[in-house]
Amino acid sequence: MKTIKLYAFEELQKYLDDMGYPKVNSDGILVIKTDFRKAYEEGKIVFKGDGIYLLHNGKEWKGYMYMRDYRVSNYGLPKFHLVKCEKIREFIDNHLFNQYYIWSNAETVDVIERGVGEVHKDCDLSLCNFCKNELIFNSSPTTRSFYETIKKEVMADQKVVQVDINGRTLDWDKISKEYRQKKEYCCERCGTKAVKKADYRFFHVHHKDGNKVNNNEENLECLCILCHSKVDNYHLSKIEEAEIEEYKNSRSYVSCKLIRRLKELTDKSELISKTK
Repeated sequence: MKTIKLYAFEELQKYLDDMGYPKVNSDGILVIKTDFRKAYEEGKIVFKGDGIYLLHNGKEWKGYMYMRDYRVSNYGLPKFHLVKCEKIREFIDNHLFNQYYIWSNAETVDVIERGVGEVHKDCDLSLCNFCKNELIFNSSPTTRSFYETIKKEVMADQKVVQVDINGRTLDWDKISKEYRQKKEYCCERCGTKAVKKADYRFFHVHHKDGNKVNNNEENLECLCILCHSKVDNYHLSKIEEAEIEEYKNSRSYVSCKLIRRLKELTDKSELISKTK
């Protein structure tokens, strides 16, 4: 058996974190970290009275923003922001996007020493004074205490379930198989259908809201791997290009492609006949 060193997993996790890929932590919470500017310009940021929300996979996720690159040695750790306070309004109105802000909902964050590159790991940031005044806090919230409020809300909203290493419920294989069988291994987006059992592996079940423990049927979607890879960059990175090419050469894909082409030609022929 081939031995994979632990650091390889650590490097992979660091890469996924840097790329902003979501992950489900031990509390069953989908932890997301992403570039605030990019999300804001894409219209995915919503400011509310109890937090700054990120639109991800059709759902609003409650979080905060903070400055990732900061002169910690001069000023101490940066503050985090929960609302569109005076400081954030100035930042947005003046397009000061060179100040690199991150949106996150994590318990602690990493801060990079500006100009040096030293990483301050697992920092528990304090709330911005402007935000504190607008929210009328008697105490001084931190990212850790804010995360605890998110955790309580999630726990109240759904049952605590056990998950596997991929963040899916332990009965996911059974749920996935039964759902694909119900949909007759037919992609709900492009209509491609498995014509032989060997092609069943090219059909996945997708969680529409990105929450892998939300297995309600209305949240599930049977997709061929090609359509699944097109959901977003995260899904594209999870599906091997060689597997997609193999699918494109499968009998199921080729047959359905021919059927669609014949239908197009038939429809075109009927349209020409009607116009004569």
